[in-house]
Amino acid sequence: MEIDIPRNEVVVSEERTDTERKKAEVALRDQAETFEAIIENTSDSVLLISPDFKLLRFNKTAQERLLQRKGERIFIGADFRKFLYPDAKEIFHIMFSDSLRGKFCDREIQAKSIDGTSFWIRAKTSPVYDRDNKLLGVTLLSENIDSQKKAQIALVQSEEKFRSLVEQSLVGVYIMQEEKFVYVNPGFEKIMGYTIGELKETSFDQWIYQEDIEKIKENYLSRIGSGKPTDQYTFRAVRRDGGLLYIEAIVSKIIYGNRPAVIGTIVDITDHVEEEKRIGKAVNDAQEKERMQIGMELHDNVKQIMAASMINLDFLKNRLDDQNATKEILDKVIGYIREAMDEVRKLSHRLAPSIDSTIPLEEKIEILVNTMNAANRLKVYYRLDEFRQPVSDDVQLTIYRILQEQFNNILKYANASSVFISVKHQPDYIQLSIKDDGEGFSLSAKKKWDRL
Repeated sequence: MEIDIPRNEVVVSEERTDTERKKAEVALRDQAETFEAIIENTSDSVLLISPDFKLLRFNKTAQERLLQRKGERIFIGADFRKFLYPDAKEIFHIMFSDSLRGKFCDREIQAKSIDGTSFWIRAKTSPVYDRDNKLLGVTLLSENIDSQKKAQIALVQSEEKFRSLVEQSLVGVYIMQEEKFVYVNPGFEKIMGYTIGELKETSFDQWIYQEDIEKIKENYLSRIGSGKPTDQYTFRAVRRDGGLLYIEAIVSKIIYGNRPAVIGTIVDITDHVEEEKRIGKAVNDAQEKERMQIGMELHDNVKQIMAASMINLDFLKNRLDDQNATKEILDKVIGYIREAMDEVRKLSHRLAPSIDSTIPLEEKIEILVNTMNAANRLKVYYRLDEFRQPVSDDVQLTIYRILQEQFNNILKYANASSVFISVKHQPDYIQLSIKDDGEGFSLSAKKKWDRL
């Protein structure tokens, strides 16, 4: 059965088809021009290379960059292999071969330009097919990542140097997050006696002294939150072997793994604290000994002198009519009073120099030495620096008491004939040195005794 189609309808249909085809061609041309404009104005190098390495297309950036770095001008039909950077040849061939087999490749490559300058690029290769799915070649997209890569390398090197410094430091360094250690350095391990693995599994309760736990936890939570924590503080800790430590910590808040954390350093100041305690005890012992000595001298000397005076004055009451006897007794009493005054003056000199700010430090030391060395058993030599600023009373008292204790030990045990006292004024501290030519003791013998 045949159907007749009017001719005018066939003509209209053909015209509509022709119009749609032209619109499609215009759209494709516009798309191609847009794509061409994008490629030509991108900051990346874009090249199309045939399977036999011939250049089929390239953009302006690729031409300019190769001219600048290789000193050669590329052209259509050229063998791209002659424009490769020597350091990139092997990597390019691997990527090119993989893309010919349909793979998309992405590599960071370090190369050198003709002047020897090193630079980094990011190269991407991908296969290109025509409408019939026939392989045309490989596109090479090259992005300049020199600045980013060098910054990244510098950051890595900086982190490595910092890590090396931290890992070799004697100071303990740690990072804590959610009340758990996420990092500790070997210095922290050595101070606390725990391994890194053990520390990462511990909490506050296990290594901080019980009485200090609340203070440390409150400070930690305040730092993680919005409070005003103390950045530097001292607390007591317990080593893995049970030993008590005095720790000085400096702590600050950081972001670690996109979450709040704290980073801190710790220093073991146990020896320093114990030394301060020892010095404090020595000073207190010296003061107590001095009080006992003064009490004994008041009792044995001054009291006896005053008692003798009382006896003589009592005797005088019955001899007032005898002028010669009265004068003799009064002369004795006056002598006793003078002797008592001398004794009291000596005792006051033993006390007053340590607290009297009007007496120079050198004079205080000389008074102390002369009082304790009354029998001239020792020859004493001094070397005292002049101080630009007056030494505080507290420091003078400490120096006085230490010297008092050491001089007393020399007199008792050293069997010395000479003592050398030096007080040097250093920029940040005062150095007191006391030496003698006495017998001393053997350190090795002491160590041997300690082991028994």
